[in-house]
Amino acid sequence: MEPPTSSSSSTLTTTSTPKVVLSSRLQAPTSITARIACAGSGAGMIPSDRAIVVERFRDEIGDWRLCVLSPFGGRVHAAWSLALSARIREQVGLESDAIYSDDGIIIRVPDSDEPPPAGIALIDPEEIGDIITAEVGGSALFASRFRECAARALLLPRRQPGRRTPLWQQRQRSAQLLEIAAQFPGFPITLETVRECLQDVFDLPALRDLLKQMAEEARRAT
Repeated sequence: MEPPTSSSSSTLTTTSTPKVVLSSRLQAPTSITARIACAGSGAGMIPSDRAIVVERFRDEIGDWRLCVLSPFGGRVHAAWSLALSARIREQVGLESDAIYSDDGIIIRVPDSDEPPPAGIALIDPEEIGDIITAEVGGSALFASRFRECAARALLLPRRQPGRRTPLWQQRQRSAQLLEIAAQFPGFPITLETVRECLQDVFDLPALRDLLKQMAEEARRAT
């Protein structure tokens, strides 16, 4: 992840559950050892299962970036990044670009004079499922998984047995089926696609548990 150039910082204390630490780092580290020392001096600790570090800084072209550093893996971060983008759009009124990895999330917020809110990573665990379901419903991931589910259910039969249907044609017919299925919220293939996205691609239960622990820690800190 790219080093910050400017930032504000605050800390939430904890005992054993994950917490959020806002930090800043002023120079790019030149080695792994220097990176760890730099991160530790800026945040007061290294990201771990007991501490999640959230950084806000301006990048080289002046856009704000929000970085969430945590060790909880890509499946958790993928879902979390969707929810964070939705929350930024709701609170700031701007579209953001998010990327994630096993080590954290980077969200770019263009055309903003103010940094993203400090507590934006603390999403209500009771709302996270609805937020991610709404966000993933219109994504390319959902369309792809819907096509696979529909094909397994034999809803996209081949026109000529023994010959493979071109991918573009599969996508076209799947999109037509999805448009019809959207009128019926309880359509089994739609429900299975949602389940696959939230539990097989993402790890929504793990993210919900993590947010619950963070919410409990935030309440103790205040």
